[in-house]
Amino acid sequence: MNTAILGYDDSRTNARKRQQILTAAKSLFSEGCVDQTTMFLIAERSGVTRRTVYNYYESKEQIAVDVQILAIEEMNLDQLWTETLKDMRFECLQAFARALLVDHVQQMKSIACFDFFFHEGYPDQRYIDYVAQKSSLRLETLGITGSQSIEDHPLYGPRHFVLHLLTAYLLRLLQKTENTPDYAHYEQELNVFIRLLLTYCPAPDQGSFSN
Repeated sequence: MNTAILGYDDSRTNARKRQQILTAAKSLFSEGCVDQTTMFLIAERSGVTRRTVYNYYESKEQIAVDVQILAIEEMNLDQLWTETLKDMRFECLQAFARALLVDHVQQMKSIACFDFFFHEGYPDQRYIDYVAQKSSLRLETLGITGSQSIEDHPLYGPRHFVLHLLTAYLLRLLQKTENTPDYAHYEQELNVFIRLLLTYCPAPDQGSFSN
């Protein structure tokens, strides 16, 4: 768990304690959910006092934001998302779904519980700023510059919408599955869903954005 990406000005000792807290919180969130986790349980699991936990975080919601950011970073979701936006053929969307449900299933299960918990909004600007930064990098990678947003782009806008729907579908699938999902069990259902989504995608031969 590389906590350096979170941007805190921690000494080596403080970074180690923060990592202990986040590791403990991540396991508790995965075992139950954010609702059932308390600051006391996080302190107990991490081996530090509750006062120490509060020295680093004001609430479990703030801890959950950092755990979610780290989960997204560990699976390199932004790069996977951007590469898939460039090529939305059926096989590429299959590979995207397989990567999330097989290669990165633990991170996805973690994100699934946060997706539900934060559906009414995040407790501070940390996650919002993180997403904004990632979106900016994605636009740059795709060659979209200026004031144009990806949602308004004639090629990438519909593709972006489709990937959001597919990711949301996979997250809901994980929320209702107690154990690690068997990709083969859901493959036929996923294939039908992907084909339906592709009816909303621009054809691959439309080309890419050029300035």
